[in-house]
Amino acid sequence: MKIAGKNAIKYILDPTPVPGLLLHGAPKDKIRYQYNQIKLKLVGNNAESEMRLTEIPAAELRKNKSLAIDAIKALGFFPGPRLVLIENCTDGLTTLIEEIILNHNKDDAFLIVTANVLSTRSKLRKLFEIIPPPSAEMRLRANAPWKKNARISR
Repeated sequence: MKIAGKNAIKYILDPTPVPGLLLHGAPKDKIRYQYNQIKLKLVGNNAESEMRLTEIPAAELRKNKSLAIDAIKALGFFPGPRLVLIENCTDGLTTLIEEIILNHNKDDAFLIVTANVLSTRSKLRKLFEIIPPPSAEMRLRANAPWKKNARISR
């Protein structure tokens, strides 16, 4: 299923969030903009101060893969939804991301994975396109307008 524009964020969050979202494409500013829009809708303005937001660079995750699993499964002190961001992910972390999505429970944090442009043969991209629990993929193209740039596969 493909959804464009403003409906993409509503579809991801309603009625309950999908366990994971892949944002990939160029430029990085568009990815960050979409991430910030989803973050605001999902966890609100105070997520960082309430320790409900965890951002993990993929380089750190390659050194210690348990960082992501621990962040997803952690129980927060403050009430409300939690969010884990894995930045600049590559195909090398596909098995870890798959494990997180397949073992996702209702109380786990929402996962957003960002990446540069991924080809159609990318393992990470294919994971988000075909994984059994509903997950979403949002491709961002450099030549697309800012408001009409989302494509989601479910």
